[in-house]
Amino acid sequence: MRREPYVLDTWFDSGSMHTAQWHYPFENAALFRESYPADFICEGLDQTRGWFYTLLVTGVLVHGRTPYRRVLVTGLGLDAQGQKMSKSRGNVIDPLPLADEHGADAIRWYLLSESAPWTERRLSVDGVKAARFGFLETVRNCHDFFALYAAIDGFNPKEGVVPWEERPALDRWLGSRLSRAVEAVTQALDAYDVVRAARELEDFVDDLSNWYIRASRPRFWAEGLGMDKLAAYHTLYAALRTLSLLLAPFVPFLAEAMWRNLRTEEDPESVHLADWPAPLFRDPVLEGQMERVREVVELGLAARNRAKIKVRQPLRLLLVQEKPEDAAIPAELWALAKEELNVQELRLVADLSPARVPRLVPDFRRLGPRLGAKAQAVGRLLREADPQWAQLLLEKGQAELRVDGETVAVRSDEVQVSWEPAPGFVVEEDVTGAVALDTRLDEELRALGDLRELVHRLQLLRKEAGFEVTDRIIVGYEGALSAVFARFPEKIKEEVLAVELIPGEVAEAEHVADLEVHEKTGRVWLKRVRRGG
Repeated sequence: MRREPYVLDTWFDSGSMHTAQWHYPFENAALFRESYPADFICEGLDQTRGWFYTLLVTGVLVHGRTPYRRVLVTGLGLDAQGQKMSKSRGNVIDPLPLADEHGADAIRWYLLSESAPWTERRLSVDGVKAARFGFLETVRNCHDFFALYAAIDGFNPKEGVVPWEERPALDRWLGSRLSRAVEAVTQALDAYDVVRAARELEDFVDDLSNWYIRASRPRFWAEGLGMDKLAAYHTLYAALRTLSLLLAPFVPFLAEAMWRNLRTEEDPESVHLADWPAPLFRDPVLEGQMERVREVVELGLAARNRAKIKVRQPLRLLLVQEKPEDAAIPAELWALAKEELNVQELRLVADLSPARVPRLVPDFRRLGPRLGAKAQAVGRLLREADPQWAQLLLEKGQAELRVDGETVAVRSDEVQVSWEPAPGFVVEEDVTGAVALDTRLDEELRALGDLRELVHRLQLLRKEAGFEVTDRIIVGYEGALSAVFARFPEKIKEEVLAVELIPGEVAEAEHVADLEVHEKTGRVWLKRVRRGG
């Protein structure tokens, strides 16, 4: 390059670039014809009187048509108080130190996903932090989860590929969900709707992390490389590989790092040299069924929250008020809901009457004139009526009672009927449906809750001790917690990769801790016996 000492005007010079960059018409005629007009141009709002205008004037003057098909005008950047950023005010955010601390991708994602580019926006460091530790962190965690277990198992994406139609419903759902994301992001970008494309990516990553990976974790923890585990690996691999392609225009560095870890020898060296992804397949029926199952899970979790019972505590039963399409949902999808909610049984019912009791309030202003002296007796019987009688009253408009050996008809307009959860049940309902959770605990359920909580605590202790996920250990124990170890020894060993459980202290233990599980206290010792394998 060389500096041109004399130009007519800097804006006129830059506004001639549509032709001058090719040195047309003196050379590069074919290249010029391929590039004129440009698909789109992008600049700040304050340049509409300069570069935008000069481009338009010179393009039409020389070539008889506009030099760009679309214009994307970016709005002004404001500070956190809504003031325009300027050096004179001293409220400019220097992007380079921000990129050094949080990464350029965090800045890019914040700007691209926050609001439409043509609007004015308040820019803040907190927004960049939220992008880094929110969406981008979730993407990294999804990749790191796969990378960790794929390395342990020696997974090869070119070997043991399970056809999509032979994979479990959860995998086929993710394949369809991934294809929907590809379609939606592509359509949004084709329409230059960057914010909608970013929202679609956020929704997909949320589904990938908070539903697919969470529900599939036991599959990746299983021993060996069986068919089910291979299906899970190939499904997650396809999702992450495609996700890196979809992310490439938005967060190029994170997308490149993912691609370098996921690519095979046949793939382009860089994600930015690869083709844009195409949808795999769509199964709208399966997507709808999974959405319904997730609605039930959300209701069940809300019921647990209302009852203040942790998910680690197993419960006996969840009643689901059935919708017409529920009967067609495969059992393996309902099994996901049972696992997520930690209930032993999920039962579809026509209504939630088994989990509700009626509260019947007699309207004596209507009963009295019609029944006279019998009205008070009818009122006492109404307060003791069972759910079936109340349901009959509502359905038929009237129901009969026996009063002093005489049959008396009671009309629905003479009684106010409301429903309350039966003792031991929590009912949760919203526009998506209704469920009833049986919260009653017996000795067996309490013991299983102790087991789940103890395993959770031992897993945390493994992390505190710095053990690798594949390290085999010996666990020693004493105190009231001994009863839990004695009741579920094999399950505990399987969950925490223990080769032996020893009552009492373990010599040369690497980690010692005092624990309390549901008011049962004790001490545990952890010691590695071998690494990995």
